[in-house]
This record gives sequence, structure tokens and C-alpha cells, in this order.
Amino acid sequence: MTGFFTLIGIQVPFVIPAGATLGLSVVLFMMPSRDIGQDAKEARSDAVRALSAFIELCALERNSGAGTVVALSSAAEVGDSWIFRRISEELARARYNGEPPWDSLEQLADDLGLPELNEVADTMRLANDEGSRVYQQLRARSASVRSALLSSELAQAGQVEERMYLPASLLGVVFLALLMAPPLLRLFDAT
Repeated sequence: MTGFFTLIGIQVPFVIPAGATLGLSVVLFMMPSRDIGQDAKEARSDAVRALSAFIELCALERNSGAGTVVALSSAAEVGDSWIFRRISEELARARYNGEPPWDSLEQLADDLGLPELNEVADTMRLANDEGSRVYQQLRARSASVRSALLSSELAQAGQVEERMYLPASLLGVVFLALLMAPPLLRLFDAT
């Protein structure tokens, strides 16, 4: 830009291009971090959506009489998303290591930052230890996860709607300026 301004005869002090370069480099340095954060947020949202289905599948397996370990494994094998594959891998690793599957699920929940998976692991641990019926608990947990997802999506839609007001109002101002320009130009020519 400095070269272009020099070609057209405008002298720009050295401080302006140096400051612009530093400012642009800071912005470009921060953009990948922001993009990674957005990708992580989207992946976490997809994982919570898939976990809602996983919880529902676990509830159905338990209702049909399957044991806790079998219910977890069967539910994990149904889905084909990345979170279902990770859950299935963790359950297989726990089975090969002779560990309880809920411990592996808790570790996975901590690694991925998914408290919903941690709650499923706790519920299934209680079902195994106490032999309690967890169908209603799992269904209620699945419903609350879906409700939280819905409210989050409604909040995002509200934010998008708020951002749309500015361009629409700007378009209205431009339209009014186009309507007012000819009479104003005639008025100034008359004086």
C-alpha cells in the first residue's frame, strides 16, 4: 500500500505502514485460535446431540432386559458418528483391560469435556451396583439434554436475528438517502 501511495504521489510516514503491519499480524495470529475454538464448540454440540441418542439407546437396552455392560456396548455400536466410535473404543478398551466400563466413560467424559457422558456413567454404575431400574432416569436425562440443546439453539437463533437488524436498518437508510438525494440536490441548486 505504501508503494501504491508513493506511485500516486502521496507520502505516507513510515509509522503508519509499520503499525498497520503489526496490527494485521496480531489479527491474523489470533484467527486460527478463534477458528479452532469455534470448531471445538461445534464438535461439542454434535457430541451432546449424539449423546442424547446414546442415552436413549441405553435406556431402551436396559428396558429390554440387557445388563448394564451389554446395554452400553449395544448402544455404542448403533451410531456411526465420531462420539459413538470413541465410546465404543473406550468400552472395548475397558473390556480388554478388565475395568468397569463406567470408569472408562468417566475418563472419556473428562477428556472431551462432556458432563452428560459422566452422568450416564454414574447412572449405569448405580444400576450395576444396586441392580436398580434406570429406564426412567435415563429417559429423563435424555429429555433434559434435548431440552438444553433446544434452548441453546434458540439462543443462537436469537443472536443471529439480532445481528440481522443492523444490515436491514442500513439498507433502509441507504434507500432513504436515495429517495432524498434528488430533492436535496434541487434545493441546493436553487440557492
